[in-house]
This record gives sequence, C-alpha cells and structure tokens, in this order.
Amino acid sequence: MADYINPRFPHKCVITRIEKNNNPLEDGDKVIIIHKGECRSYPNNVVSDKGEVITSTRKLALPTPQHGWTEDNVPKVGDEVEVRRPTYSERGRIIDVQDGNLGTTLLWRKY
Repeated sequence: MADYINPRFPHKCVITRIEKNNNPLEDGDKVIIIHKGECRSYPNNVVSDKGEVITSTRKLALPTPQHGWTEDNVPKVGDEVEVRRPTYSERGRIIDVQDGNLGTTLLWRKY
C-alpha cells in the first residue's frame, strides 16, 4: 500500500497590501506582506437561489486564529493573494474575511 501525504495546509501563499503613496516627493507605493506561509486553497462554487448562475470563488484557510492577528496585519478586503500549488500558482483579491478561534478563512476571487 502506498503512503499518502495529506497535510492540513498543503499550499504556500503570500498576502500583500499595497499602500498608495500620496507624497509626490517619495518614490512608488509601499507593498506590505501580511502573511507568507502555509495555507489551504479550495474552490467555493455556489448557485443562485433560483439555480441559474454558478459563481466561482475561492476560499483560503490560514492556520492563524483571530488572536494571532493585530489591527495592522489582519487580512482585509482588497488585499492581494498569491497561492502556490505544487504545479501552478493562482492570484486574486480578497472579498471577505472570516476569522475564528481555530484559524482564519478568506474568500477571494481570481483575477
């Protein structure tokens, strides 16, 4: 029998926030890394209440619980996500954040 490896957080991800630079004397925007590490990304396909439209979004599970974030570094709507899977990468933007006692779940949409 083959040995299977099935970790809880099999993917790697980077969540970044871009702060616009409003000072014309300074160069460029500031990129802040919110999270860099393990995660689990999976599809979240839902159908409208009339059963007509399938909406495809993604969920991203992070091992960091709500008490592991601070006000400055908690993921927010609009932050960018890059998920690295073994054979490909996905990029997108956060559309909802759900933090809890056992971890954080982000709802995001691919570009």
